[in-house]
Amino acid sequence: MTLRASALEARATASEQALDEQGDVLTELAALTRKALDGIDRIDERTGTIGDDLVVLRQTVGDLRQDVGELNRRVAVIEQGMARVLERLDTLIGDK
Repeated sequence: MTLRASALEARATASEQALDEQGDVLTELAALTRKALDGIDRIDERTGTIGDDLVVLRQTVGDLRQDVGELNRRVAVIEQGMARVLERLDTLIGDK
């Protein structure tokens, strides 16, 4: 083999090795990209779930506020009733 042929063969071998290495790097990059996209999908799904949970939580808080309002109203009615009962008792025992 001539010197030129040997040089061309060495160059071809080096180019082939470089392409193989680039292929390996691209394969690793593709795997990392898939992994990143899977992570993004999981985050997106979780965000949707959190959003749904937040809607339910807001509804529950709204219901609780209504319940507390109703309870306050009932307590006020009881307090008024107790005040009337005390007034009536005072009247009956003659303090007024």
